[in-house]
Amino acid sequence: MPEQTTRLAEIEARTAAATGGTWGTHYDGTVYYLASDIRLTSAGTTCAREIAELHDDPDDKTQTYRDATFIRQARADIPYLLAELRQRDAEIAELQAKLAVRERQLDDVDAGVIA
Repeated sequence: MPEQTTRLAEIEARTAAATGGTWGTHYDGTVYYLASDIRLTSAGTTCAREIAELHDDPDDKTQTYRDATFIRQARADIPYLLAELRQRDAEIAELQAKLAVRERQLDDVDAGVIA
């Protein structure tokens, strides 16, 4: 499990270092722009911090859209999944501790310590 723990720590570090806030996409007909901190200005226009551009694949525009959606959602999905994994790890640790106690109790019964 040390390799998994190290990999999760690396993913958490990259997540913490990535641009925060809600990520979104804008499509201009040929390029998907991924951005964060998207907000409406007083002039009625939007401004944002551009993160990346995904240029359409002329042979598969649908796949470019799917890729842009995947990246856009990653900012919310990855922290959610990491939290779920940490919760499961905590639940497993708790169950392992209970199992160890139960095994000791059974050993005591087998040894005649507990009747």
